[in-house]
Amino acid sequence: MNAFNARPFQPKPLPIPFKHEAAPKSSLFQRLLESVLNTLSPHEQPRIRCYTTRQGQPAWSVYDPVDRTTHQFVSEEEVRIWLEQRYYR
Repeated sequence: MNAFNARPFQPKPLPIPFKHEAAPKSSLFQRLLESVLNTLSPHEQPRIRCYTTRQGQPAWSVYDPVDRTTHQFVSEEEVRIWLEQRYYR
């Protein structure tokens, strides 16, 4: 068998880092757990949450602990652009 007759290389698509999930109603325990985890997480990293709007569209909420501001985005691309701009400022 000739090694050069092997199938051509086909790259696999990169995984999307954001997972879109419809946000269920949070229980008191879930909110408490999230609060504890947020307290223990690095304080300079933005926190990104994907949720579904009332119209059924995906949206992203990004909290920037450095500026203490929350930003709303309607596409993953907008989030990525904002993250890059934040990184280089």
